[in-house]
Order: sequence, then structure tokens, then C-alpha cells
Amino acid sequence: MFEFKKYAGMADLAGIPVWHGSGNDLGILEASYLQVCAATKNATLTSDIFGEFCRVDDLIEEPIEIKSGVARVLKGRDLVSN
Repeated sequence: MFEFKKYAGMADLAGIPVWHGSGNDLGILEASYLQVCAATKNATLTSDIFGEFCRVDDLIEEPIEIKSGVARVLKGRDLVSN
């Protein structure tokens, strides 16, 4: 995530929007992509975080909620497992 934020910051200085892609990753990594995109002001292009659609289990308790092509960003207590 450090590299993404670093390069996104450089792109932001140049006025360039960014996105984040994924491979067939597991849920925890995809959740981190979602969080870093939400925390990056110029991550305004549609990201292709798609592993959710390619696997049987994502190995996280609460799967990433995707409705109409939009993912719900977790915040606060949602991030902490009880």
C-alpha cells in the first residue's frame, strides 16, 4: 500500500487520477485495496478489485459488500473482529 500511496501522491501533484487493480486475491488483500483507494483523494477512476467473483471463499468473516458495482468501505468498529 505504501508504493500505491507514494505513486498516487505523485500523480495527484500532476493532476492525474488513479485506480487500483487486483489479481485473484483473497479477501484481506482486497479489503486493504478498497481501504487505500478510499483514503486516496485522486483514486477516482473505477478500480478492478474483482477476486470476489472468482473464488469460492475469501477467508474473511464478512465478505466485501458489493452492490451495483460499488463496494462498501468498512470503517471504525467494522474493521475490528469481535
